[in-house]
Parts: sequence; structure tokens; C-alpha cells
Amino acid sequence: MRSVGILLFFLCACKPSTKTLSQNNNTLQQLVIREIGENAAITQNESKTFALGILSKDESVRYVVIRLSDYKVVLKNNIRGSISWTNDMQLTESIKPGIVKKDSKPEDYSRAIDLKPFLIQAK
Repeated sequence: MRSVGILLFFLCACKPSTKTLSQNNNTLQQLVIREIGENAAITQNESKTFALGILSKDESVRYVVIRLSDYKVVLKNNIRGSISWTNDMQLTESIKPGIVKKDSKPEDYSRAIDLKPFLIQAK
């Protein structure tokens, strides 16, 4: 019986604080609001190392990429097009062309953004 009580104590003591998680989400939301405005959609990558905030208005898209370890803005842009996660460490930015050139290719209006250079390396 005594060992069950000790086990329950350790399980409760090791539970992550929901207050800390909600404070982190609030910090992220406030940073996104300050950088690109209210009503932005926020998505995180699979490893929870970066967050992408997107605010669409008409054909314009404002976005910000935030490193979650220190809440630093690593990218910020305003484009006419779209941006989305391609995989855990890569975004794809697609631009809507104003005038399409005769010899243009779809990849002329799209670019991959690698987030690996923005990771903080442990020392």
C-alpha cells in the first residue's frame, strides 16, 4: 500500500504544468499579433520547434515564422500567394504572378524555405 502511495506521488509530481503550456501559447499568440496582426492562423511543425503565423487578406498573405525555443522571429514576409508546411523543417512559399511569361515554369513562382539554419545548436 505504501509503494502505491509513493508511485501516485511521483506520477502527480512529474505531470507537466498546464499553466506553463497556456502561458507559452499566450506568448506565441501575442508575438504573432504584434508582428502581423490579429486573427492570424498559427500552426507548429511536427517537432514543435517552429510556429508559422499566417494572416490572409484578399490576395495578400502576411506571415511570420517563430523559433519556439526563444520566441525569436526568424522570417517575416508579405506576399501575394500562399505559404505552407512541406515537412517538419521546410516551408513552401508560392507566389501568384501578375503577368505570366510565355516560357515560365511553375517552379519559377515557388520556393522552398529550409528552417534548419535557424535552429539553435546545443553546446
